[in-house]
Amino acid sequence: MKSPLIPRQAIYLASTVMEMAALVAGGLFLGAWLDKALGTEPGFLFGLACFGFAAGMFRLIRIIRLMESHDSTQKDSD
Repeated sequence: MKSPLIPRQAIYLASTVMEMAALVAGGLFLGAWLDKALGTEPGFLFGLACFGFAAGMFRLIRIIRLMESHDSTQKDSD
């Protein structure tokens, strides 16, 4: 049976989810501003929102892999 998340892991996951939301929101706001300034609606809005989502997913996958490798090294030492 898997052990419950320890507080540090839960904090990492929560901060990663907040980072992902901030990246998408930042992409939306920056894209909307660029579209308004350059008259290219909705090109930058869509592109930067997708980029923010992809960056957030990359970060989430990286954190999960890091936590899994940390868990496996702890189990090996037990």
